[in-house]
Amino acid sequence: MLPWGHANAQLTDCGGKPSMLKGDALPSYSLRQLSAVSTDSLRRLLRNGKWEEVLKLALTQYQPGLPAWIVYIDERGGVRQCVVADSVYGSQLRNKRFVWAMVFAERPMQAAASLTAASHIRLAGLEAESVAKSIAAGMWDSAARVSLTRIADTREASIANPSDAALRDRADKAALDAADAATKSGAASAALLAARTELTRAEIDTVDLRFTRRTVAVPPDPVIINLIKTFAKGFGLEVGASAPTVIDSTRTIWLRPIGADTARTLFGGFARLGLIENAQVQLSLSPPPNKWFAYAPTDSAQRLESVYANVANLKKRSFELGVLAGVVTGGSVPTYDANLRLTEGRTNTTFGTYVTIVVNLPKPLEMRGFWWKEPWQRSPVGGFVGTNILPGTPGEQLIVGGTIGHLVGSAGLSIGAAWVPTQQPRGGVLTTVKHRRLIFGLDLRL
Repeated sequence: MLPWGHANAQLTDCGGKPSMLKGDALPSYSLRQLSAVSTDSLRRLLRNGKWEEVLKLALTQYQPGLPAWIVYIDERGGVRQCVVADSVYGSQLRNKRFVWAMVFAERPMQAAASLTAASHIRLAGLEAESVAKSIAAGMWDSAARVSLTRIADTREASIANPSDAALRDRADKAALDAADAATKSGAASAALLAARTELTRAEIDTVDLRFTRRTVAVPPDPVIINLIKTFAKGFGLEVGASAPTVIDSTRTIWLRPIGADTARTLFGGFARLGLIENAQVQLSLSPPPNKWFAYAPTDSAQRLESVYANVANLKKRSFELGVLAGVVTGGSVPTYDANLRLTEGRTNTTFGTYVTIVVNLPKPLEMRGFWWKEPWQRSPVGGFVGTNILPGTPGEQLIVGGTIGHLVGSAGLSIGAAWVPTQQPRGGVLTTVKHRRLIFGLDLRL
């Protein structure tokens, strides 16, 4: 078993019985040390860009939904990389909550020239000196208390014998000793704190790589969309939650041998960072100040310093809940009073608010390339069905149609048909009859 791996145990519930969840409901993986043959196979897959096959060989119980940024550093310092998820290669993920960095290298990381054995000895000596200073600080504190006691006793004696010059001299010397003890005690404590800080920093820098996520773009909704959202909240609807604030984050990676044959092994390391939807992030791998990649080109300016990748995490749903604010219009609709007399004929144009269920079509039918959107953002095309909230009694109208979503933030455009109930005479009584009307308007996804 690899030092950075763990055995994969069967999922159980609190009673110790096997979980009733299906195998892919809570994905789990295990990492194992590879034989010499498997290590050579993994190396060939990495060099040939067979990225999904790499994951299948390196992980047991691999599932295609795992989002992974695979980085391979060859024996010359060349870099091959790819982002893989759902059996698709590229820089765009869909609805992912995290991404794994999986690093494979032909050589382990190398300690920088500044971190030599002498440096380790110096750090050890600094720790020993700090411990000594800590002991000294305690001794000085004790001496200071003794000196203060002597000052008090000497001053009492000098008051009783004001003409005794020797007593006054001893009092002055005791005061100086106490001040000196306090100063040296403070200096020793400060030196100890600085040494401990330096040692903690050195311990942190023993890692091989730092895996960092930096958020590049989270497109905000325009002002008009935020105003509409505020209006919808007045009716108790939470429309299109605001984009979350993401803080840049870093994880550490240690490269360890992943092959049983140490002479032909690869080195690997793994770490995970969280993602948010509808955002572009920059992923990076870089060594700490006391490490560098173990490749020495003839020109030092060509030394590999860092590896970067830009990844977009698209928000894409097959089904979405939305709110449609639109206009219902059509031809003249006659209206009648209780005596079945025609009162008027008018064009029935009204404004309404509707709740909808949207079914988005597959990826090839998505729209992209709008100048006001990020290049990686797409607008899904789909159909909707819904019912009214206002006006009238909720649920009395039926609407169906087509929509282009997320044209501007969470807003899109919809057009379709609405069946609006009216009172019409049938068999001598007024009966509710639904007339089909045209509806179009603004579609907001929840």
